[in-house]
Amino acid sequence: SKIELMHLMKRLSREQNKTILFSSHDLELLLRYSDQMWVVAPEKPLEVDTPKNLIDNGIIDEYFPPICAKEIFTGLIR
Repeated sequence: SKIELMHLMKRLSREQNKTILFSSHDLELLLRYSDQMWVVAPEKPLEVDTPKNLIDNGIIDEYFPPICAKEIFTGLIR
């Protein structure tokens, strides 16, 4: 499953002290499991930060249709 894959990648990156670059359009998955996100969209600047900072600074709301990013990030929506 996607969740098992994310747990495996996180564990391997910690154990091997490696960076893993993972590309996905699954915003919920990325908000929950990423240490850092790159948000890329045509004609908009590249945004790089932690999921929490991207939510708090309004970047997720600006780049994506209305979602409950804070609730997803804090685990209130599963």
